[in-house]
Parts: sequence; structure tokens; C-alpha cells
Amino acid sequence: MRVPRKLLLAAWPALTLLAYYLILFTNWGNAYIEHSAPVTIGFDAAVVLGAFSSWEVFRTEKRTPVRAVAAAVGVPLVLFTVATLWVGLKQHLPA
Repeated sequence: MRVPRKLLLAAWPALTLLAYYLILFTNWGNAYIEHSAPVTIGFDAAVVLGAFSSWEVFRTEKRTPVRAVAAAVGVPLVLFTVATLWVGLKQHLPA
């Protein structure tokens, strides 16, 4: 399924801003606090969608400055997602 170009370029900043807002300015990004299932699912969905939309813009955009910005905001989201997954597995799996 292809996302229309204008929709992708409109949704990308909104999704990445939402992900960074949740990470930086709320407690939802704190992996050491137990959250309810809707909070966890909503937070993880926002971060993954932000990272995925950054990847899609990086992959499909022809203008280099837009690709550079997409990579610059997408890579930290991917690293944060991997770190959150690692902390969660470390907490819930036996040593």
C-alpha cells in the first residue's frame, strides 16, 4: 500500500513531533515506571510511527535537505525504540 506523497509529508512532522513530545515532556517515555496498557501501546505506536514515517520520507524524497532532516530526526527515534525494548526485556526476562 502506497501512502500519498502529500499525506506522508504532512503526517511526518506531526508524528515525529508527537513522538519527541511524549519522550521528552511526559513520563510515558520512562521505561522504569509501570504504565497501563493503553498508555504503553499509545506511546510505542507514536514512536514507531514517527520512526517509520521518517524512514519513508528518507527513502522516497528526492530533495537532499528533506532527506537529511528525516534521517536526523528518525535515527534517534529508532535508537530510543531499541533501547526501550532492551530495557523492557531486561526487566521482564530472568537473568
